[in-house]
Amino acid sequence: MANSVDNATNDTSTTGLLTSLKTLVDLIKGIFTPSTPLPPISKVEFKVGMEFRSGLSPMDIASEIIDKQARLGIPISPLPSGGKNLAIAMEAVRVDTVMKYIMENAKIEVIIPENQILVKVDGITSGGDAVQGIGVNSFPIIGVAKGEGIIR
Repeated sequence: MANSVDNATNDTSTTGLLTSLKTLVDLIKGIFTPSTPLPPISKVEFKVGMEFRSGLSPMDIASEIIDKQARLGIPISPLPSGGKNLAIAMEAVRVDTVMKYIMENAKIEVIIPENQILVKVDGITSGGDAVQGIGVNSFPIIGVAKGEGIIR
């Protein structure tokens, strides 16, 4: 009989825990899910924007996350005992690990828009006459052109 009472108590606490976890998951999804779709970026904006990007910095990202935690009321100061706040240190470690993994393992696929590849051909015919030709890709190249790059 005592077991059935204990099980009823455990079922209630399990339900409460699952409800709390669902609430936490919903909160996290709400923070990271944009409320509206991002606007498309034109070719000109993309090219100009690339010139001014500073690159990725794990410390800058961790600092921004910690700043947002502080704005949400999550303590970021040293512990009352004077000890180091390990949650803040762990945030820096977490971001650094994710960034390292992305930079070492990411694959990027590129689409080359039409009219972006200029081809100039010079040659000689079997009769000895010089010939020249110029052309551009008239349609986007998807999945045919391959290359390597670095995320930085």
